[in-house]
Amino acid sequence: MSKVALECKADIIVVENETILKKVLLIQHKLPDLRAIVQLMGDPPLSDKRRLHKSHKKLIVSWNELLDIGRELPDAKLDERLRRIAINHCCTVVYTSGTNRPQRGVMLSHDNLTWCSKMVLGVIRAPRFNSLPAPGEEVIMSYLPHSEIASQTIDIFYTMSIVGTLCFPHDDFDVINDTAAFFEAIAEIQPSVFFGPPSAYERIYHHFREMKKHTSGVSRLILDWSNGALKTKHLKDQSSRAAPVRKLSQVRHSLAKNAVCKKYKEQLGFKDKTVFLCRGSPLAPEVLKYLAGFDILVHEMFGQTENCGLLSANIPKSYIKLGSTGKAVPGVKIKVNERNDEVLKTPLPENGFSPEIGEVRV
Repeated sequence: MSKVALECKADIIVVENETILKKVLLIQHKLPDLRAIVQLMGDPPLSDKRRLHKSHKKLIVSWNELLDIGRELPDAKLDERLRRIAINHCCTVVYTSGTNRPQRGVMLSHDNLTWCSKMVLGVIRAPRFNSLPAPGEEVIMSYLPHSEIASQTIDIFYTMSIVGTLCFPHDDFDVINDTAAFFEAIAEIQPSVFFGPPSAYERIYHHFREMKKHTSGVSRLILDWSNGALKTKHLKDQSSRAAPVRKLSQVRHSLAKNAVCKKYKEQLGFKDKTVFLCRGSPLAPEVLKYLAGFDILVHEMFGQTENCGLLSANIPKSYIKLGSTGKAVPGVKIKVNERNDEVLKTPLPENGFSPEIGEVRV
């Protein structure tokens, strides 16, 4: 934490609760640029506020206190700041995961983020395939850390671009680690767009498998028939040489989708037209095909923090190939060279990496 906060020259740190506040207080003396710490949940201890202000002249404020400070500022102050912003200015610094190499701070400009949110809009609501939602109609469940650019793009920038509704699970729900809380949050929120890592879809896969174990008799036969019909349909739809669908097959697919599988999707909290997106390591073919049998088509995407998180994607109702990361989004060219390294060409004006870590790209 101290390395990241020091390199990005953080002057304000926002923490979720008092537990994380205590961790920041242990390292705040190493952060010369730090001026204030904001605690989102609850009120910070008065003793900590007094001690930090007396020893280092730094402030600790609650979220409500920060809102009060904002209300007291004149609008001219905000207008002045807005006038100084240019599209190529750095908007946010996002750190890479550090899986294959040391963590690096990627500086993303305003133009990076607006371009990427526009591409996400083109993926989720592809022209001629998916109509734009009315204001407030698109519902997104926010449960992933916003330290990742993919979560920021979907939860914040895409939601703002279509005037959607962003829902957060209850504070008591440990959605990431608790499977029961995960499904309870989905059932309560009923997202129209569900974005998650492979582990989220593996949870759904195991849930359906466990449910199927406890189904027997005629219900099991009907469910097996429905899963097989929808799985066959979706796999055939991937082939560009697929024969025209017969009318009898259309009736069978419609019956399997609306009379059988729709019930199981709705029990989880998913709508009939919910869009499923996945970014991260590849999902196992078995998981993809099994979920397709329940009319859950997972649209895998590919991107990197260095390129604002989106380079290629499977597009709902337009193009999907299970087990692939889809096609390059408009403006992006992908080429694999002789060493199997990916060479990317994008329209993003890269700010590069944070200079404090010793590497800059222009």
